[in-house]
Amino acid sequence: MYTGNISKKYSNNSFGDIMLKKTNIFLLCLLTVIGSVIASYLFIIPVLYSRETVIVPDLIGLDHESGTSMLEKNGLIVITERVTADEDDGKILHVNPIPGSKVKKDTVITISIAQKAKVVRLNDYTNRYYTDLEIEIQKLKTDYNIEVIIIEEKNNNYIENIVIKQLPAQGTLIKENDYIIFYVSSFDEGITIPDFKGWSLEKVSRFEADNQVFFEYKHEYSDTILENHVIAQSVEKGSSWLKNSKSYIVLTISKGKPKTPTKIPDFVGISVEQAKIIADVLNIATEYDYQVSLASPETIIEQIYLDNHS
Repeated sequence: MYTGNISKKYSNNSFGDIMLKKTNIFLLCLLTVIGSVIASYLFIIPVLYSRETVIVPDLIGLDHESGTSMLEKNGLIVITERVTADEDDGKILHVNPIPGSKVKKDTVITISIAQKAKVVRLNDYTNRYYTDLEIEIQKLKTDYNIEVIIIEEKNNNYIENIVIKQLPAQGTLIKENDYIIFYVSSFDEGITIPDFKGWSLEKVSRFEADNQVFFEYKHEYSDTILENHVIAQSVEKGSSWLKNSKSYIVLTISKGKPKTPTKIPDFVGISVEQAKIIADVLNIATEYDYQVSLASPETIIEQIYLDNHS
């Protein structure tokens, strides 16, 4: 009759014991974790941190070997880069991170060391074919990292592909990584001479400026060509002409139609007043020279004709 009640009571006690044990285990684990964290912050982490942190030493001015040795003794990794400078070869110029920085061991430290710039004295490359300089130019590039700049210059006073000028000049000392400029001739194919006949002087002047052609002028009267226009030329139309040539093209320029000579009247025996009236009407320039004479006063006694026409 009482067996069921006894079994029920026993089952409730067993469950409670189990839950109590689990709670105790959880609390124990939690306390262990908390204790470990506290211990790490108080003891372990400071010890580890103090072992891994170093100060970057001041290496500026030291030689490469000494600086590298100091860094490696402090557990740092060294990378070296060379910088062209006027300082002694191998002298440390820069350190990155900067000296005095706190870094962990195995941090990469970059040091820049001086490398004395190499110099070369330039030869005279002018008046030589640029293509003949290939070996010398390649040596400048390979041994000294010299940049070669080519500037083409149209100049018919030189054969094509000749070095006209160089900068810097012969004998100059230049450092590696510098540059040299070659001015190399190229042929100007020139222009075709047009027929200038009938061109105005203004049009001729524009042609001269645009094409680097030089003219000389002579002048003549013409019945058919307007004044200040071209009558003839010394170089035939269709001819080839080089720009900037030192020769000249001669152009004959019209002075207009020739002037018709005025028939000079006989002024002898008439008065000066009458002579002036006639001269004004005929547009004749006159001069008067007064002399003592038995003729009536203010009367023309003689005339002399001066031809000023060209």
